[in-house]
Amino acid sequence: MPGNSGNGKASATGAAPRKNDEAWARVIDALGLEDRIAADGRAVVTADELKAASGGREPRLMAKIDHRGDLPKPFKRKSGNWGILPTRRGEYVIGVFDMFAPFPDVDETSAEALRMPQDLETVTFGPSLSETAAINILQASGTLGEFLGEEWLLHTIAGRMGTKDFDFVVGDADFRVSVDRAQIEIDAGFEGEGSIALIEAKREGAENFVVRQLYYPWRHWRDRCVKPVRPVYLIVGGTQLRLIEFAFDEPGRYAPPRVVRDRRYSLVGRGWEVEGLAEIMARVPVGAEPTGVPFPQADRVDRVLEHVGYVAEGLDTADVILEELEVDSRDIDYYMNAAIYLGFLRRAGRKRWELTDAGRGLVAEKPEDMSFRVAEAILGRRIFREALVGASESGETLGTRGDVAGRLAEVAASRVGGDTLRR
Repeated sequence: MPGNSGNGKASATGAAPRKNDEAWARVIDALGLEDRIAADGRAVVTADELKAASGGREPRLMAKIDHRGDLPKPFKRKSGNWGILPTRRGEYVIGVFDMFAPFPDVDETSAEALRMPQDLETVTFGPSLSETAAINILQASGTLGEFLGEEWLLHTIAGRMGTKDFDFVVGDADFRVSVDRAQIEIDAGFEGEGSIALIEAKREGAENFVVRQLYYPWRHWRDRCVKPVRPVYLIVGGTQLRLIEFAFDEPGRYAPPRVVRDRRYSLVGRGWEVEGLAEIMARVPVGAEPTGVPFPQADRVDRVLEHVGYVAEGLDTADVILEELEVDSRDIDYYMNAAIYLGFLRRAGRKRWELTDAGRGLVAEKPEDMSFRVAEAILGRRIFREALVGASESGETLGTRGDVAGRLAEVAASRVGGDTLRR
C-alpha cells in the first residue's frame, strides 16, 4: 500500500538498480572490497577501477544512490550496511556506515494554501510539477521568503560545482573522510539579508534521503560565507509542496541532521467545504461502479493527480515511470488504478495507460479547480457518496483515515474487505 509518511515509498525496482546490483557484485569480487573493508573499515576506489571491474558500467550511475531503496543489494549486510561517498572527482570511499536520514512524519491536516500573484503568465503548474517549476512558484508567491523569515531573497546559486576541501567523521564510524573538489549539484540557492538557503528538490516518492545531498553543499558554502547557511529539502508532490529546513549541529560529522521547521503547501487553493460538496451531489449523477478495476487503495488524492499528470506528459508506461522517477512499482498500480476508477485514465495495454476525455479535462483545469473535478468524480461513485451522506446525516466528521475507513465499511462491506478499506 502507498506509504503514509507524506512521501510514499520508493524502492529499487527498475532495470537500472538490477544493473547496479550486478555491477557492484563484480566490483566487490574483483577489487577484494570485503577483505579491505573488514581490515580497515573502508576502501578507497577510483572511477576508473569501478568502470573496469564492473564490466563497463558508468561509475556515476553506480554511485547514484538518492535514498535507501537505491542501495545496491551487495551493500546490504547483516554486519552493517555499506555506504559510499565521493571524496574528489573520480574517487570514492566505501565503508560500513549509514548514508541516510529519514524525513519527518507529515501532519496530513497541515497544508497551507499557496496563492500566486494573479497577473503572472509565465509561472505555470499542474499535477506533475517539475522541481524547477516548484522552486519558481515558491519564490514568486513569496512562500519561500516567508518560510525562511527573509523579507527579500535573490536567486544566486544553481548547478554543478566543485567543493572546497573539508573533512569530517562519518557517523559513529572511527574514520575520517577528506573531501577535495568533489562535484556537487545545487538545485537552487537564495541569499537574503540574514541567511543563505540551499535547496535540494526531489519529486515525492522516498521516505528518506542520502545526507550527502544536503551536507556537502552546506559544508562547501558554510566554510566560505559569513551569513548562516541553511539546508532546505523541497519535496514536490502532485498538488502539494513540502519545505523542510534542517540543521547540522556538528559541522564535522556526517550524520542525520536536525529538523528545524517543516511546512506543506497546497497548490489547489479551494477547499471541499460541505456546501460545495452538497452542490456537487445535487448536479452530478451517481454512475455505475467501474468494472475490471480494483477498489481504490490509493490514500492520497494529490498523488492520483500526479500520476494522471505523468500520463499527460508522456510517462505512460510503468517501465518509463520507474526509469524516470523515484517511485515504487506497487504505488504506480495503486494510483493508476485509482485514476481509472475515477474515470481519468484507461488502460492502453499491459502496464500502459492513456487519458480519457475526463482526464484531458482535468489536466487542462486551473489548479484551484482541480479539486472540484476530483470531488465530482469521487461523489459520482455510490460507495463514496453514501459514506459522505451517512456521515453528514449523523453529524460525523471524517477527519482521519480511520473515520473514512469506518464509514466506508458500513456501506461497502459486502464488496470490499476491511483491510482494503483501511488502505
